[in-house]
Amino acid sequence: MTGAIKLKEITISGFRGYGENPITLDLSSPAVIFSGKNRSGKSSTLNAIEWAIYGNEVIGSGKTNIEERKKWLIKNMNSTRAKVELILETGKGEIRVRRSTTGGKKGMDFCFYDENGDRHEDENDLWQLLGLGPRDFMSTVYLHQEVIRDIVTSAPSIRKDAINRLLGLSNLRNLYDAFSKISRKDYESIVEKRYEAINDLIAARQSSYREDKENAKEEGEKIGLQDHDYKPDKLAKKSEQIVVSLEKIAQKATVQPAQIDPIENPEEFDDFSKRVMQEKNRLMAENPAAKSSKDLVDEQRKLDRRLSEYMKVDNNLKELKNEKHQIEIQYGKCENIEKKIETLEDEVKKLNQELSTINARLPVIHETIIYLESFEEKEKPEECPVCEQEIMPLKLEERLKKLKEEYKEKSEEIEQRISEAKKEQKDLKNAKKRLIEITEVDIPEESEKCERALEELETLLGKKIDPNTDPVALVRKRIGAIEKELEESNKILQDYLAALSEVDRLLDEARIIADVIALDRKIAKIAVIKQSPEWQELREAERKISAELDLVEKLKETIEDVLKEVSKEKILAVSDRVVDFYKELVERPDFDRIEIDDENFEIYAVKDGQRCELVKFFNQGDMNCAAIAIFLALGTAHTIEKGGVGFIMLDDPSQSLDNILKERLVKVLDKLPENIQLVLATMDSELLDLAKSLLSRKKKIYNFGEWHHVRGPVIAEG
Repeated sequence: MTGAIKLKEITISGFRGYGENPITLDLSSPAVIFSGKNRSGKSSTLNAIEWAIYGNEVIGSGKTNIEERKKWLIKNMNSTRAKVELILETGKGEIRVRRSTTGGKKGMDFCFYDENGDRHEDENDLWQLLGLGPRDFMSTVYLHQEVIRDIVTSAPSIRKDAINRLLGLSNLRNLYDAFSKISRKDYESIVEKRYEAINDLIAARQSSYREDKENAKEEGEKIGLQDHDYKPDKLAKKSEQIVVSLEKIAQKATVQPAQIDPIENPEEFDDFSKRVMQEKNRLMAENPAAKSSKDLVDEQRKLDRRLSEYMKVDNNLKELKNEKHQIEIQYGKCENIEKKIETLEDEVKKLNQELSTINARLPVIHETIIYLESFEEKEKPEECPVCEQEIMPLKLEERLKKLKEEYKEKSEEIEQRISEAKKEQKDLKNAKKRLIEITEVDIPEESEKCERALEELETLLGKKIDPNTDPVALVRKRIGAIEKELEESNKILQDYLAALSEVDRLLDEARIIADVIALDRKIAKIAVIKQSPEWQELREAERKISAELDLVEKLKETIEDVLKEVSKEKILAVSDRVVDFYKELVERPDFDRIEIDDENFEIYAVKDGQRCELVKFFNQGDMNCAAIAIFLALGTAHTIEKGGVGFIMLDDPSQSLDNILKERLVKVLDKLPENIQLVLATMDSELLDLAKSLLSRKKKIYNFGEWHHVRGPVIAEG
């Protein structure tokens, strides 16, 4: 223990109502007051103090018994992390505590530096210095509204737990509760069930082995095994037959047989079976008939593929030669085609000249017709404006119109002939081009491919193919011969495989015999388990458990006696302080004192020496005052006697209190021992004014203004 430990300074950022930017508060005064409306950040500041010290242990309603902490969020939603740095002051120096929500054990970083500057990362080291665990802190240091409820109005078990912690008896109470949870009946039932389970397991195993044995024998019966076959000597004989069969197969394959010894112990069967299968697979690969068949199949496949390739290129060559022949039939040879092209070019040239002449005359004729149509007297002779000869306009017009039509018809005929000549010329050029391509490129290429394919066939056949011999017929003849050889090879292979299959059959019989023998031995072995030393050791362990349970019962009774005695002593020791605080807070002429029952921890109001249940007579304000009196009397006693945490924190303690009770509360707080630091959070302006005027100790007041969802609280020193 390091003496009375008080608050000195706290820096908060990103924690609950606090924003990203850190805020530092000086907490070193004997009294620190946080004043402000609801949701201004007061409670977040108190929470930051306890979270810095206790971390996850003060989160959630299940751990703290505070309903409002259900689904509690530590990190502000607008911040990247929550971080609190707390400085505690002791008689020997400072303790610096740091906690944040980034990384580390339980999803956070934690460390503290003791008065000597030594770094610690175990929370328990800090709690030992303080002399309080998380639950004790919630009951003896931090007075929350729901702690007031726990002391006075909650269920007996919760009230008992709260008062035990105020009395400093939580460890002893926890020890008693732990022993109380050990039920002799439950443990004896567990042991009995284990014995039953073991017996059931033995019976089930025996039944399972017998069923497996019957199934194995049924399988054996299907392949000819009988009851007298399930003996070690039969297993030895069967395994010897397998070894002999493998040796004979190795002789057929002309290879050295593997060394395999017969067996008669079923435990050796798996290894024996593995070696037999390895030898069988080796002999399968060494089978000469299989090798021969493989070579023949490979040769047949290659011949089929090469023959197909040869037939394809040979057919292509024939098609090309036929195409060449058809072009020459239709168009002639290249030199003839060239002459036809030249003739057509001359013809087109002449036709174009004739067409040009006609096209030159037609516009003149057309203009002349238009000129003649302009005459009013067409039958009267007129002088030609060109040759100055006499003309008859009407006759000349009729003759020119007829000539115009003749020229048009002639022009169309010439154009049609030119088009036909050009098309014929194009067809001839294409035919010539294709004929050259076939002759000079395609046929030579396909001929070369055909020669290579023929050479590959000759390589596969191992001889030259006579030019007068049909390669296709020759190859098909060889393929037919291969098929006959394969038939002969397959007969040899089938005999070889039949011998290997016989090994499989013998191995199946040996397996079933080995299984039945092994199952018989397992059934016999299970039957003597209960006579084994291990079984006797189990029974001895049962007797020891019973003795241990007897000891637990005695320990529980002893702890209960000690707890009752210590509770009585501690309650008696602080009873006057409880009454003093009660009288300071509550003016009840009908009940001059309150008492805590040292057995059931019920809170009673006392009138003329007679106890009455407090909840039946007190209003909410008086009950709150009674709870505060008990909290202050019991909570400060620990620090006065032993040191450790030297501060208390009260969160809105004036709820349900009228003006008079508020004043009395402040006066009581002013009478707390000087070595107890007071931290008070309130939204009550009247309580604040009373604290300012009536608290004689030096005060540090922080006014919490309008809270901002990103920046957090706005704090000004009052």
